[in-house]
Amino acid sequence: MRPGLRRGARIELTFLVESWMKPHLEGLVKHPLYATWAMVYHMETVSRALLAPYLESHEEAEAVYLRALRLRPDDAQSHFNLWTALEKQGKHEACEHAYRETIRIKPDHAEAHARLGAVLVRLGRLGEAESACREALRLQPDDPRYRHALEALEARGNR
Repeated sequence: MRPGLRRGARIELTFLVESWMKPHLEGLVKHPLYATWAMVYHMETVSRALLAPYLESHEEAEAVYLRALRLRPDDAQSHFNLWTALEKQGKHEACEHAYRETIRIKPDHAEAHARLGAVLVRLGRLGEAESACREALRLQPDDPRYRHALEALEARGNR
């Protein structure tokens, strides 16, 4: 987060309670007051407005991909894209999870295998990293990036 957010910061949201904000059950308005779910929605809206100026772009991106995944949990591309935001924040364990989810949904995603390998190197798990890189190379044997990554890992292991 960018600096500047202070304890006690405030923001106001003014609105009129409309019929869609009232509690409905089986199509009928149960009482004319503000529904709890509408209140939580507005609390989240206000919180977001308060935090938005202090979020870094990768933090914002993480939030966007997490929202997308709540709507479509089996979207391999959103899991894969989530790594960018996580990587920039140094969240290597979360990156690993995002890549593994991508691979679970789309096992032939060579780039996800390769990036999983890179994350596993950062986590110090070289044997697993080598396996991930081998799988990326198996899936796309003509890609020089995967061959280079595997050679670098093998050389590192032979020291």
